[in-house]
Amino acid sequence: MDIGLDGEQVFWIVLGGVAGVVIVAAIFGEYLTARTKTRAKTQQSLAREESRREIAAYVAEGSMSPDDAAKILAADMPVWERGFQKKG
Repeated sequence: MDIGLDGEQVFWIVLGGVAGVVIVAAIFGEYLTARTKTRAKTQQSLAREESRREIAAYVAEGSMSPDDAAKILAADMPVWERGFQKKG
């Protein structure tokens, strides 16, 4: 059964298939990388919010002063949220 393909045509078909598989694998790898980074940022945000709640609870029960709590929260705050506030 001859399908009418010569060696060069088969080569290009196989090369196209391999290139397609490599491209799909690269796209999938980028997707996994982006998903992992997003998940890490989400977990960091959740941990930061939990810490803020715990500090607020300490202030509410009186075991920590509001000034100390503000200093702790400012230390954990990213620079772009802190603005022009002075440290310390």
